[in-house]
Amino acid sequence: MESNRAYDVTEADKIGRKWLDPYLRSLDPETDYERIISIFAQYSLDMMALHFTVLTGTMHNIQPATGAETLAYTNKIIRRPAKRNEDGLAFFWTWFGKGPSHPDTAASIERLNQIHMNIARKLPGNFSHNDEFIYTLAMIGIFNYRLFRRLGLPEMPDYLKIAMHHELRGIASHFRGEHGPLHSFPETFDGLVEFVKEFDAREYEPSPVAKDVCEAMMADFSTRWFPKGLRWFGRAMMIYGSEEKVLKRYGVKTLNPATKFVTHWMMKTMFFMKMVVAPDRKISFLDTWKPMTNDEVLQYDREATKVADNHGWTRGGAAALRKSRPSEEAKATP
Repeated sequence: MESNRAYDVTEADKIGRKWLDPYLRSLDPETDYERIISIFAQYSLDMMALHFTVLTGTMHNIQPATGAETLAYTNKIIRRPAKRNEDGLAFFWTWFGKGPSHPDTAASIERLNQIHMNIARKLPGNFSHNDEFIYTLAMIGIFNYRLFRRLGLPEMPDYLKIAMHHELRGIASHFRGEHGPLHSFPETFDGLVEFVKEFDAREYEPSPVAKDVCEAMMADFSTRWFPKGLRWFGRAMMIYGSEEKVLKRYGVKTLNPATKFVTHWMMKTMFFMKMVVAPDRKISFLDTWKPMTNDEVLQYDREATKVADNHGWTRGGAAALRKSRPSEEAKATP
């Protein structure tokens, strides 16, 4: 994945056990935000962390029925999660590794726009909601900020908030929906936080398939990253990282007090060791990550399909469209 990197750090700059924060603080977040985010992502994140952020964020994105039913309709997130992950996470590493001004980022997002518009031909109107696009990007930007506050860990420094906001604003400028280019992107990082709070506070009538989509994502994350004896923790991490009121809308069972307490301390210890105790990495994640092979993707997705069938999760297609696109029979019912 070296081709996803547009910025790097010389070995001379990687001095000491904790070199990353001083190096990033030496840059100007108003003008060097692409470099800041690229270096931060390469040397502090990994695929598990990004997978956790993206999937937990997606569990919030599907509050409107259009979001849940679009994902269920295409069926990739339930029955082909490895294929979706490999495709989707590659998008993110291009955007954050190269920055919004890079032509490869623009081309990557345009490919995603085309994917969305192709789906919109079958589900017209589902990609016409400006706020849903902004919410998706805002959740990526504030996820760690909100999680670390909940865990009682050191908060995101101001320079990183500024850089993350500028990065996401630049990424947003490449997106378009059925309504045209995205607009009204929040003007500050605090604006992203407030936007997410306001979006979550709205009233939604969630689709029944939202629960299936959430359960599939939690099963995917826990299976991908944890052995059998610890898969409960992978699921608990995603529930802990989510807003309880959001999960209750879907009918997803939240953590009981004892499990929540244990999960809190396990997560806090895990992140504290990584952020505070362990030395900063001196090798970019992009130099070590090896994507799944085609055979591994196929095998993983075959197992995911078995799990989905055993649980009776939605098979997607027209049968998944219950709230955002009611059937003619349902429309005719008084």
